Amino acid sequence: MSKDTPILIMSASGHTLYANSAALRAIYNAQKGQPAMHDYTSADDYIAKTHGWLEEEPMMMPAINTYQDAIAHKSLDIVSNMDAFFHQASARGVTSMYDALINQMYVPYLEDYLEARRLPVRLGGALYCETLKAAQALPPYRQPDYYLDLYLGHVKIVSDGSNQGLTGYQSEPYSVILEKDHACGIFNFSDPVAYQQVVDEVILEKGWPIMIHANGNLAITDTISAFRSALEKYKGPELRNRIEHCSLLEQSGINEMEALNISPSFLIGPRGVLGRCI
Repeated sequence: MSKDTPILIMSASGHTLYANSAALRAIYNAQKGQPAMHDYTSADDYIAKTHGWLEEEPMMMPAINTYQDAIAHKSLDIVSNMDAFFHQASARGVTSMYDALINQMYVPYLEDYLEARRLPVRLGGALYCETLKAAQALPPYRQPDYYLDLYLGHVKIVSDGSNQGLTGYQSEPYSVILEKDHACGIFNFSDPVAYQQVVDEVILEKGWPIMIHANGNLAITDTISAFRSALEKYKGPELRNRIEHCSLLEQSGINEMEALNISPSFLIGPRGVLGRCI
């Protein structure tokens, strides 16, 4: 499209970001010296090794940080966009909406918006938590006992990437893959022990129900195992836990999720695409 104008395109899933050479060169020059750039010796090396395909937060954040002013400029009409969004929901008969990932940086925007607007729908969501430190900083969970325009009913953890982006965490390598060191996808924690620590902190110490993003079959297996270990020790009120997407779920996983009272939340769009392909 252009060899001179920087171009960034983010996938709808938010797991991959595609950049042309002009953007990659600007990103490297702006971020060199930062930890995310330690594997690259120059802008040309960065371009050659990434092919413009940036996956998950460690690779995507340098690009977002480089162009954050441009991104912020595009979001200046956030109030009118939110007005249109909630109006459309109400016009379609929706009375309650639940955002499956509310980042801490979104909360001030939502709170300011709610001070100025009367919502036509009830709004809830899951507070994003990606590290043990973030989990330890969570307040203890309290079930709402009165109406709130915005309530937080879950903690959201993201265990892996997206299958369509070749980053869902699988037990076998993808059949179509570029030269990468994660041919089976990306697990967003250093190991299952670190993953278990976060889940235990959220459920056992803070008492929150969890929505865990897990796409690949190995991510789902590890997620069920983490839930099982935590719930065996849990003594509080019943939790409405959920595995988000659950794209490659086997019968044994279904049986165990039922036993643990964990709900699956399937991907509607991609599921339809797969159905047509089959």
